[in-house]
Amino acid sequence: MISPTVLPPLPDVSSLGSGSDPFHAIVATKLSTYPQVAMGKSRYAKLRGGGFSSTSALVEEIKRLAPHYDSWLLGPRNKSMVKVIKQVNRTAKVYLYFASSLTLNATGMDAGSVDSQTTQWILKNRPDYLLKGANGKPIEGFSWDRKFWPDPGLADWATFFVQKLNKLLATASWDGVILDEFLSTPVSHRHEWVGRATKQVRYTSDTRWQAAQLKFLGNVVPKLTKPLVPNVEPIVLLKWGHHFNPKFVLDVQRIAAGVELEAFALDAPNQHGFSDKDSVTGYLDVIEKMSAGKVLSLGTNPAGLAGNVPRTLYTYCTYLLIAGAQTFWSFKEGTSSVPHFWFKEFDLDIGKPLGSRQNVGELWVREFSKARILVNSTPQTAYCDVEVGFWDTLGNPVKNRKQRLGPHTGMILLKK
Repeated sequence: MISPTVLPPLPDVSSLGSGSDPFHAIVATKLSTYPQVAMGKSRYAKLRGGGFSSTSALVEEIKRLAPHYDSWLLGPRNKSMVKVIKQVNRTAKVYLYFASSLTLNATGMDAGSVDSQTTQWILKNRPDYLLKGANGKPIEGFSWDRKFWPDPGLADWATFFVQKLNKLLATASWDGVILDEFLSTPVSHRHEWVGRATKQVRYTSDTRWQAAQLKFLGNVVPKLTKPLVPNVEPIVLLKWGHHFNPKFVLDVQRIAAGVELEAFALDAPNQHGFSDKDSVTGYLDVIEKMSAGKVLSLGTNPAGLAGNVPRTLYTYCTYLLIAGAQTFWSFKEGTSSVPHFWFKEFDLDIGKPLGSRQNVGELWVREFSKARILVNSTPQTAYCDVEVGFWDTLGNPVKNRKQRLGPHTGMILLKK
């Protein structure tokens, strides 16, 4: 029972004239789905803005978006928007994007682009900061630019990192930092999504690499002026993989202010991208063991730029199985540089949770004071018995006592 949300079509940017702005035409279309009044105070879920991490927004766009999001992630080029967001939404938390890697032209987004001691300067004057390959040279990959990787086990590098990040944090009223590319294994640098770097030779096992990463956090976190939330590579949560080690995520969360985890419920934005139930279980299990009061940010990439209703609602319902006061969910639609379509389900008042998720046959169920959440994370259809007294998200009474959930679907049943 997925509610029939209909998304407006995006403009045909190829037909827009040379004097128009395709980016803002897309933003305007998505903003048309936003309610005039934000319902953040009554909803249980906490949502993070996924737009404008690297692309500039208009002030009026930010003012329209800000009331609907509890948490934000902005790149340093958009530091002027921090004040605008907080003027409109006083409770919003705005995090600075910062990368673990070093590129030649990152414009303030890593420790090699904050001031005159650039990545080029590091290559020339402090190559000892960098991980090396078998040839003794710094390992190098390429994403948007040439990319190098610092050695997390070096105390001198941690000191350099703190100096640069604190300098950047002083430029606006940031509430914290999301540290991207916080890798989980000694071979992660070779992955396509981080630029396919050459193999490093210092850390030869997961145990050694993860110990160095935790040492880095221990050296950095107490000296930063704002909380640090590492974006941990979630490969350690995949139960079927030989890198499976959920304790690493818990250790990171214990030292830092929290963690960010991506690929939540979906591991690719296509028809083959549904995570298997064991992998989703790995996420949910480790989340339920996390310390109270720490930040948890879950990221899902459920669709292309035009959005996808069933996948977004499935991942949202899966998020509600573990949603909490400091647990935020972001839903990318093709890119981090534009906002998202808005779904009415995000604003439903489902009340307070009455406990944790439960297994009911093939389904997961979580009870709230005003709703029941059902999730089927399997590739087969599943069924659940539902007693009288529920309504769907359109306000229609649920008449069928046996509810059918198709593969990879979620359902919100309202008690009022």
